[in-house]
Amino acid sequence: MKRLRELLRLVLLSKWLPVFVFGLALVLCLPALSAGLMLDDIPMQMMFQPDFPHQPGGPRGDWDLFRFLGPDRSYLRYQMELGLMPWWTAPTIRIAFFRPLSSLHMAIDFRNWADKPWLLHLESLLLYAGLALATCRLYRQLFGVTIAAGLAAVMFAIDDAHSLPVVWLSNRNALWATCLGVLSLSSFVAMRRGTFSAGKWLSPILFALALLSGEAALGAAAYLFAYVVWVEEGSLWDRLSLLLPYVAIGLVWAGIYGALGYGTVDSGMYIDPLRSPVQYLIAVGSRLPLLLLAQLAVPPADLWMQLSPEVQVQAGLAAWLLLALAGLFGVRLLRGDRLSGFFATGMILSLLPVCSAWPMDRLLLFSGLGAFGLLAQLLLRLRNGLTEPALSRPGLRKLAIGVLVLVHIVLAGLLLPARIAFINKTFGGLDERAAMTLPSHEKLHGKTLVFVNSPDPLVASYSVVYRYLHGRTLIHDLRLLSSVLRGSLTITRTDERTLVVWPSAGFFQEPLSRVFRSATLPFAAGDKVTLSNLTAEVLEASSEGTPQKVAYHFDRPLEDAQLTFVSWVDRGFVPFVPPAVGQTVTLPAIDYAKALGSK
Repeated sequence: MKRLRELLRLVLLSKWLPVFVFGLALVLCLPALSAGLMLDDIPMQMMFQPDFPHQPGGPRGDWDLFRFLGPDRSYLRYQMELGLMPWWTAPTIRIAFFRPLSSLHMAIDFRNWADKPWLLHLESLLLYAGLALATCRLYRQLFGVTIAAGLAAVMFAIDDAHSLPVVWLSNRNALWATCLGVLSLSSFVAMRRGTFSAGKWLSPILFALALLSGEAALGAAAYLFAYVVWVEEGSLWDRLSLLLPYVAIGLVWAGIYGALGYGTVDSGMYIDPLRSPVQYLIAVGSRLPLLLLAQLAVPPADLWMQLSPEVQVQAGLAAWLLLALAGLFGVRLLRGDRLSGFFATGMILSLLPVCSAWPMDRLLLFSGLGAFGLLAQLLLRLRNGLTEPALSRPGLRKLAIGVLVLVHIVLAGLLLPARIAFINKTFGGLDERAAMTLPSHEKLHGKTLVFVNSPDPLVASYSVVYRYLHGRTLIHDLRLLSSVLRGSLTITRTDERTLVVWPSAGFFQEPLSRVFRSATLPFAAGDKVTLSNLTAEVLEASSEGTPQKVAYHFDRPLEDAQLTFVSWVDRGFVPFVPPAVGQTVTLPAIDYAKALGSK
């Protein structure tokens, strides 16, 4: 054990540590090379097919691939008529992100190497390893060549929370934004310490490029602010004036963002802080502690999506309590340390922008920079046996050290490749498996494909897109009736053209169903959504505005050859035969773990 500690010490203090961190991140993420395209990667690839019909109002070019919906309403209608957006999609929805640099990178990949996904994933691996390298360099700028810098760099590189941005190509924008943001901060620090005069102009340029890569770059602004507050000397105005170039860049970016119609409106997954400030502040109260807890300890923030709104509030309160207790010890152990103040402030402020989205581990890249700086200092303070009364007993200190090492080094190092492999096996294979269980080309070509039920809305639409990409199977449109995971699904045929669908636990219980409509746009009994060949009529709705029973009126008899019905059973779609008029059938709840292939 003594020799192991000495070897670890030599590595952490070695001049080759940055190379070691780069290689460690690369090796642990190697399982991503076997991953294919998943989730949003699939419709993005579709945009580059020569025979794909492009509709005005969508992405404006290779630099605009992250414009999913809005503000053009004709494009939304086009998407709903195709069935790529479900019938309950809010008519005013907007999900559009200004990420031109990341978009151009995706476009280059899909135009040239879409048939070589391993090459695209290799690019992501190298980018993540580069981020780990840049972070290591920044830690050494702040700490010096110390064990604290080495520990922080290693913990950042092997953090399993980073698995999704590494393996999901459409989330690579977060890697670009964070990497460029860290380089901007590093250049700023070097400039202020007199070792890199070019940082005066290079740091703002890198910050601007980070913003053009993704909104995650706002995290860099959090650390720049924290640095001038905690580390810089002089009057407060003199320190804050150092940030004026970054403020100007941010204002120009925000102006372009709004003027070109980017942002989010009426989606259940996102909250726009400027358009809905009260709703955003309420969300910060419940989401921020869960993100902090996931960053500093456990459990993963992704579990939040599986909770009911009531339990989400309770989980947020419990997380605040745990963080308050842990914070009492942390503040007393690290008080008086200005770097600790910098790391803590940067970590918390960098999480405020991402509280506008559902809590997920993939949002923790920038917060990890501050978290692991704090944890590295905390580990060394505990190891050095400081006489803090609360942890004066050697046994308690060893327990605290053991827990931190177990969670952030041992388990994180094991879980990073394991989570990448799991994502690849489940989400990476789900759409392909779903596509392969759809009816044959002859039965689908030019038809309306009706999904009675699906594990989530994206499985239905992406499976059709996947079939198009790999077999050029062109359907007329698709229609998703429900996405139900809890309780049974009762289906009654009231006449030759109508099915009444009644989930025992109500509609929109599956998280991704809520992406397309905010809870602030409730349904009421009698509401109708009319498409070219189908009208969805809400017969009953809950007091919160969630449909409980919906009648689907088709424009032709259900036995018409133009209609092909399927439903989900176990791990794929199977043919569904509509019941006779006056008859009822009941489908069991979908086992999502089995659908993913994880059991």
